[in-house]
Amino acid sequence: SYVKAAYNGGTGGDPLMSFTPTTTGYYYLSAEDLFATGTGTYTLKATTWVDDYSNNTSTTGLLTVGGQVTGNIELAGDEDWFKVSLQVGTNYAFELKGSDGGGGTLGSGSAEAYLSLYNSSGSYVKAVYNGGSGGDPLMSFTPTTSGYYYLAASDLFDTGTGTYTLKATTSADDYRNNTSTTGVLTVGGQVTGNIELAGDEDWFKVSLQAGTTYAFELKGSDGDGGTLGSGLSHQPYLYLFSPHPKRG
Repeated sequence: SYVKAAYNGGTGGDPLMSFTPTTTGYYYLSAEDLFATGTGTYTLKATTWVDDYSNNTSTTGLLTVGGQVTGNIELAGDEDWFKVSLQVGTNYAFELKGSDGGGGTLGSGSAEAYLSLYNSSGSYVKAVYNGGSGGDPLMSFTPTTSGYYYLAASDLFDTGTGTYTLKATTSADDYRNNTSTTGVLTVGGQVTGNIELAGDEDWFKVSLQAGTTYAFELKGSDGDGGTLGSGLSHQPYLYLFSPHPKRG
Protein backbone atom coordinates (compact mmCIF):
# COMPACT_ATOMS: atom_id res chain seq x y z
CA SER A 1 0.00 0.00 0.00
CA TYR A 2 1.17 3.53 -0.80
CA VAL A 3 2.85 5.39 2.08
CA LYS A 4 4.47 8.57 0.70
CA ALA A 5 6.50 9.98 -2.19
CA ALA A 6 9.06 12.70 -2.97
CA TYR A 7 10.36 14.26 -6.15
CA ASN A 8 12.88 16.80 -4.78
CA GLY A 9 14.59 18.06 -1.61
CA GLY A 10 17.94 16.36 -2.22
CA THR A 11 21.19 17.02 -4.05
CA GLY A 12 20.57 19.14 -7.13
CA GLY A 13 16.81 18.88 -6.56
CA ASP A 14 16.59 15.07 -6.83
CA PRO A 15 14.32 13.19 -4.37
CA LEU A 16 15.21 13.02 -0.67
CA MET A 17 12.66 11.45 1.71
CA SER A 18 12.41 10.99 5.47
CA PHE A 19 10.34 8.23 7.07
CA THR A 20 9.84 6.85 10.59
CA PRO A 21 7.99 3.51 10.48
CA THR A 22 5.53 2.60 13.23
CA THR A 23 5.81 -1.09 12.34
CA THR A 24 8.98 -3.16 11.91
CA GLY A 25 9.22 -5.17 8.69
CA TYR A 26 9.88 -4.95 4.97
CA TYR A 27 9.00 -1.84 2.98
CA TYR A 28 9.51 -1.13 -0.72
CA LEU A 29 11.10 1.89 -2.39
CA SER A 30 10.16 2.57 -6.00
CA ALA A 31 12.46 4.52 -8.35
CA GLU A 32 10.75 5.90 -11.44
CA ASP A 33 10.16 8.97 -13.59
CA LEU A 34 7.56 11.39 -12.16
CA PHE A 35 5.70 11.69 -15.48
CA ALA A 36 6.28 8.07 -16.56
CA THR A 37 7.93 9.35 -19.76
CA GLY A 38 11.68 9.49 -19.00
CA THR A 39 14.38 6.82 -18.87
CA GLY A 40 17.91 6.55 -17.39
CA THR A 41 20.13 5.17 -14.66
CA TYR A 42 20.09 6.17 -10.98
CA THR A 43 21.62 5.51 -7.53
CA LEU A 44 19.38 4.85 -4.51
CA LYS A 45 20.71 5.18 -0.95
CA ALA A 46 19.29 4.49 2.54
CA THR A 47 20.72 5.80 5.82
CA THR A 48 19.57 6.43 9.37
CA TRP A 49 18.88 10.05 10.22
CA VAL A 50 18.70 12.04 13.48
CA ASP A 51 15.82 14.55 13.49
CA ASP A 52 16.00 17.72 15.60
CA TYR A 53 12.32 17.46 16.61
CA SER A 54 9.88 14.56 16.17
CA ASN A 55 6.51 14.86 14.43
CA ASN A 56 4.26 13.70 17.28
CA THR A 57 3.30 14.43 20.90
CA SER A 58 6.53 12.83 22.18
CA THR A 59 8.55 15.75 20.76
CA THR A 60 11.22 17.42 22.89
CA GLY A 61 10.36 20.74 21.25
CA LEU A 62 8.92 23.28 23.68
CA LEU A 63 7.66 26.77 22.84
CA THR A 64 6.69 29.34 25.47
CA VAL A 65 4.22 32.14 24.78
CA GLY A 66 6.27 35.31 24.32
CA GLY A 67 9.29 33.34 23.17
CA GLN A 68 10.57 31.74 19.97
CA VAL A 69 12.40 28.63 18.77
CA THR A 70 14.40 27.73 15.68
CA GLY A 71 14.57 24.46 13.81
CA ASN A 72 15.37 22.77 10.54
CA ILE A 73 13.29 20.79 8.08
CA GLU A 74 16.20 18.61 7.06
CA LEU A 75 14.44 16.24 4.65
CA ALA A 76 11.39 16.32 2.39
CA GLY A 77 8.34 15.30 4.41
CA ASP A 78 9.88 16.24 7.76
CA GLU A 79 7.60 17.92 10.33
CA ASP A 80 8.81 19.50 13.60
CA TRP A 81 6.35 19.62 16.51
CA PHE A 82 6.53 22.00 19.49
CA LYS A 83 4.54 21.72 22.70
CA VAL A 84 2.91 24.95 23.90
CA SER A 85 0.71 25.66 26.93
CA LEU A 86 -2.40 27.74 26.15
CA GLN A 87 -5.17 29.23 28.29
CA VAL A 88 -8.88 29.13 27.47
CA GLY A 89 -10.30 32.40 26.12
CA THR A 90 -6.92 33.96 25.35
CA ASN A 91 -6.22 34.93 21.75
CA TYR A 92 -2.81 33.82 20.47
CA ALA A 93 -0.73 34.57 17.40
CA PHE A 94 1.67 31.94 16.04
CA GLU A 95 4.15 33.02 13.38
CA LEU A 96 6.42 30.76 11.36
CA LYS A 97 9.17 32.69 9.58
CA GLY A 98 11.20 31.10 6.80
CA SER A 99 12.82 32.59 3.72
CA ASP A 100 9.99 35.04 2.96
CA GLY A 101 9.79 36.40 6.51
CA GLY A 102 13.56 36.50 7.10
CA GLY A 103 13.57 33.82 9.77
CA GLY A 104 15.37 31.05 7.89
CA THR A 105 15.55 29.30 4.54
CA LEU A 106 12.33 27.25 4.63
CA GLY A 107 10.07 28.09 1.71
CA SER A 108 12.72 29.15 -0.76
CA GLY A 109 12.24 28.15 -4.39
CA SER A 110 9.09 26.17 -5.10
CA ALA A 111 8.59 25.24 -1.42
CA GLU A 112 6.10 26.90 0.96
CA ALA A 113 6.41 27.18 4.75
CA TYR A 114 3.40 25.59 6.49
CA LEU A 115 2.19 25.86 10.09
CA SER A 116 -0.24 23.35 11.64
CA LEU A 117 -1.89 23.21 15.07
CA TYR A 118 -2.82 20.03 16.93
CA ASN A 119 -4.63 19.48 20.25
CA SER A 120 -3.32 17.65 23.31
CA SER A 121 -4.07 14.23 21.81
CA GLY A 122 -2.33 15.09 18.54
CA SER A 123 -5.52 15.59 16.51
CA TYR A 124 -5.50 18.24 13.76
CA VAL A 125 -7.08 21.62 14.63
CA LYS A 126 -6.12 24.06 11.84
CA ALA A 127 -3.30 25.15 9.52
CA VAL A 128 -2.12 28.20 7.54
CA TYR A 129 0.51 28.89 4.89
CA ASN A 130 0.42 32.69 4.67
CA GLY A 131 -0.79 35.88 6.37
CA GLY A 132 2.51 36.87 8.00
CA SER A 133 5.80 38.59 7.16
CA GLY A 134 6.55 38.29 3.46
CA GLY A 135 3.70 35.82 3.07
CA ASP A 136 4.97 33.28 5.62
CA PRO A 137 2.41 31.62 7.95
CA LEU A 138 0.67 33.64 10.70
CA MET A 139 -2.11 31.95 12.66
CA SER A 140 -4.59 33.20 15.26
CA PHE A 141 -6.20 30.83 17.74
CA THR A 142 -8.43 31.18 20.81
CA PRO A 143 -8.63 27.84 22.66
CA THR A 144 -11.89 26.70 24.24
CA THR A 145 -9.93 24.40 26.58
CA SER A 146 -6.78 25.15 28.55
CA GLY A 147 -3.86 22.76 28.21
CA TYR A 148 -1.05 21.70 25.93
CA TYR A 149 -1.26 22.07 22.17
CA TYR A 150 1.28 21.32 19.45
CA LEU A 151 2.53 23.56 16.64
CA ALA A 152 4.08 21.84 13.63
CA ALA A 153 6.48 23.45 11.16
CA SER A 154 6.76 21.83 7.73
CA ASP A 155 6.72 22.42 3.98
CA LEU A 156 3.24 22.65 2.46
CA PHE A 157 4.11 20.26 -0.37
CA ASP A 158 6.33 17.91 1.69
CA THR A 159 9.12 18.49 -0.82
CA GLY A 160 11.08 21.47 0.50
CA THR A 161 13.69 21.78 3.24
CA GLY A 162 15.20 24.63 5.25
CA THR A 163 15.50 26.44 8.57
CA TYR A 164 12.82 28.49 10.32
CA THR A 165 11.88 30.54 13.38
CA LEU A 166 8.62 29.88 15.25
CA LYS A 167 7.14 32.46 17.61
CA ALA A 168 4.08 32.52 19.91
CA THR A 169 2.51 35.67 21.40
CA THR A 170 -0.80 36.77 22.83
CA SER A 171 -2.84 38.88 20.44
CA ALA A 172 -5.51 41.49 21.07
CA ASP A 173 -8.64 40.56 19.11
CA ASP A 174 -11.37 43.14 18.48
CA TYR A 175 -14.18 40.53 18.49
CA ARG A 176 -14.23 36.89 19.61
CA ASN A 177 -15.21 33.96 17.38
CA ASN A 178 -17.96 32.53 19.62
CA THR A 179 -21.19 33.43 21.41
CA SER A 180 -19.29 35.32 24.12
CA THR A 181 -18.42 38.06 21.62
CA THR A 182 -18.94 41.70 22.57
CA GLY A 183 -19.87 42.52 18.98
CA VAL A 184 -23.49 43.61 18.49
CA LEU A 185 -25.14 44.48 15.16
CA THR A 186 -28.53 46.16 15.02
CA VAL A 187 -30.87 45.78 12.05
CA GLY A 188 -30.61 49.01 10.08
CA GLY A 189 -27.13 49.72 11.41
CA GLN A 190 -23.56 48.69 10.62
CA VAL A 191 -20.28 47.81 12.35
CA THR A 192 -16.63 47.79 11.36
CA GLY A 193 -13.93 45.36 12.39
CA ASN A 194 -10.55 43.93 11.55
CA ILE A 195 -9.39 40.42 10.64
CA GLU A 196 -5.99 40.92 12.23
CA LEU A 197 -4.51 37.47 11.63
CA ALA A 198 -5.00 34.58 9.24
CA GLY A 199 -7.77 32.36 10.60
CA ASP A 200 -9.36 35.12 12.70
CA GLU A 201 -13.18 35.25 12.83
CA ASP A 202 -15.23 38.17 14.22
CA TRP A 203 -18.72 37.32 15.52
CA PHE A 204 -21.58 39.81 15.95
CA LYS A 205 -24.80 39.22 17.84
CA VAL A 206 -27.98 40.31 15.99
CA SER A 207 -31.62 40.08 17.05
CA LEU A 208 -33.96 38.71 14.35
CA GLN A 209 -37.72 38.16 14.15
CA ALA A 210 -39.43 35.05 12.82
CA GLY A 211 -41.03 35.52 9.39
CA THR A 212 -38.96 38.58 8.51
CA THR A 213 -36.47 38.38 5.64
CA TYR A 214 -33.12 40.06 6.22
CA ALA A 215 -30.13 40.96 4.05
CA PHE A 216 -26.62 40.89 5.51
CA GLU A 217 -23.81 42.48 3.52
CA LEU A 218 -20.09 42.19 4.23
CA LYS A 219 -18.02 44.79 2.38
CA GLY A 220 -14.26 44.49 2.04
CA SER A 221 -11.85 45.72 -0.63
CA ASP A 222 -14.10 44.92 -3.60
CA GLY A 223 -17.14 46.64 -2.05
CA ASP A 224 -15.10 49.61 -0.82
CA GLY A 225 -15.85 48.86 2.81
CA GLY A 226 -12.34 47.97 3.95
CA THR A 227 -9.24 46.05 2.91
CA LEU A 228 -10.44 42.47 3.55
CA GLY A 229 -10.17 40.43 0.37
CA SER A 230 -7.33 42.38 -1.25
CA GLY A 231 -4.95 40.15 -3.19
CA LEU A 232 -5.65 37.26 -5.53
CA SER A 233 -5.76 34.55 -2.88
CA HIS A 234 -8.13 36.28 -0.42
CA GLN A 235 -11.92 36.47 -0.33
CA PRO A 236 -14.28 37.90 2.34
CA TYR A 237 -16.53 35.21 3.80
CA LEU A 238 -19.77 35.62 5.78
CA TYR A 239 -21.25 32.92 8.04
CA LEU A 240 -24.57 32.86 9.90
CA PHE A 241 -24.96 30.79 13.07
CA SER A 242 -28.11 29.83 14.97
CA PRO A 243 -28.39 30.28 18.76
CA HIS A 244 -26.73 26.85 19.01
CA PRO A 245 -23.79 27.36 16.59
CA LYS A 246 -23.35 24.67 13.99
CA ARG A 247 -22.03 25.28 10.52
CA GLY A 248 -24.03 23.77 7.75
